[in-house]
Amino acid sequence: MLSICIPTYNRLPFLKWTLDRAIADFPDAKIIVSDDGSTDGTQSLRFKGRYIRQSSNIGPFPNMRAALLASHTKYCTFLADD
Repeated sequence: MLSICIPTYNRLPFLKWTLDRAIADFPDAKIIVSDDGSTDGTQSLRFKGRYIRQSSNIGPFPNMRAALLASHTKYCTFLADD
């Protein structure tokens, strides 16, 4: 019923912490990470959820939109990873 959309760009340590908390606090939520073309190894992160990678840095608002459009649940929210 709930998607948690997390847009990110080159913040791998913060993203790891955010994912750990989100999964612990909302175990039934669908997690969607939209990576804005990070160069810090974010693409190698494994988690239970959906990972979207932009081919280049498209900017924060288009990246947020991509995460939102990937949600197919009744409710969704954005969660910043910083």
